[in-house]
Amino acid sequence: MINWNNYFICDFDKGVLYRKKDTGGRKKGQPAGFVMDQTRNHSGFRHCVKVKGKRYYTARVIYEMQNGKIPDGMVIDHINGNSLDNRIQNLRVVDLM
Repeated sequence: MINWNNYFICDFDKGVLYRKKDTGGRKKGQPAGFVMDQTRNHSGFRHCVKVKGKRYYTARVIYEMQNGKIPDGMVIDHINGNSLDNRIQNLRVVDLM
């Protein structure tokens, strides 16, 4: 598991990650990530971050920073249905089925 605290500072109430260091032309302290359009597979828009060239969903990162590793077979659900609302109070772990 990646130690997300090495890369980001999280404002859990706002659901925003901030960079801990300068990377890829972006400065320390700036909001991290980008919005990815996944409408082709009907899952809508998702906010993502990159670490070491690999893309991760911001919701998963925020959840793991607060609660630890997500158990195998479980996924993050946005309680209010808005996949861009990554506030910790809007995230919950649910069974993949």
